[in-house]
Amino acid sequence: MEPLSRSKRTAYLSIFAFLFCAIVPVVLLYAGGYRFHLGEGFVQTGGLYLEVPYAGARVTVNGSFVGETNFLTRSYYIGDLTAGSHSVHVSKDGFLPWHRALEVEPRLVTSAHVLLVPDDALIEEVVLEGEEEDGEAGGRYRVSDELYASIVDAFERTQPISAGGTVDVEGNLALVLSDGDVTAHWLLADAPPPSYFCRSPSHCTRRIALESGPETSVNAAFWMGGALYLREDGGLMFTEIDARPTPVSALLYRARGAEFRIVAGELFVKDNGRIVRVGF
Repeated sequence: MEPLSRSKRTAYLSIFAFLFCAIVPVVLLYAGGYRFHLGEGFVQTGGLYLEVPYAGARVTVNGSFVGETNFLTRSYYIGDLTAGSHSVHVSKDGFLPWHRALEVEPRLVTSAHVLLVPDDALIEEVVLEGEEEDGEAGGRYRVSDELYASIVDAFERTQPISAGGTVDVEGNLALVLSDGDVTAHWLLADAPPPSYFCRSPSHCTRRIALESGPETSVNAAFWMGGALYLREDGGLMFTEIDARPTPVSALLYRARGAEFRIVAGELFVKDNGRIVRVGF
């Protein structure tokens, strides 16, 4: 086999050198989070990571359908997004829509956990398992004697909460009641807070106002991945904990003088001597 001529070797070397010089910068730009967008050239991009723990939820980003969750798919990553605000909408039949304008920053991923709240809360009267039917269909939540005694005892115990201070702690989170307002606090001073304390990946807070309107709150507690707070007018509210506007919130129950307790993970409301279970 004859060796290549000097001119061919020079030509091949020039071609490969050109390809190397052309490809390497593109690879470096891609690795650095840059993408080519028509009309803008190379721009640094970021991404969104959405955790949607529900089957049958439809996800759209900036008006484009991303997918529908199922038994296997409960999260989505959307990459190559330019820096700025991106509209995310999640809907599911029988639930309030979840909408958030999420800020994307270059080379960073903005994450969000979607919390869906049903259109209507399920309200059932608490009765003992052995209690006879009175002809009314449905609307009853049967409990054992032991659980019923625990529920009654929970309501009988005094809870001097309306005076303010920390009213509930869950992991590294605390709910604080002060002057009728409810706030969520991240307790670890030496650790960054989770993404829902951040309006954007690089701008986080350690305190989220959950209720700071004209109504006065008298009690609060963590429940079902969000927070409950009871207003002085008897309105029991459930809200998502998120610093980004606008968190989902819903009125679960309203009755002046009502109280709530959480027993064995279930929400119970005492209204004029009657105890009901409120659930999703």
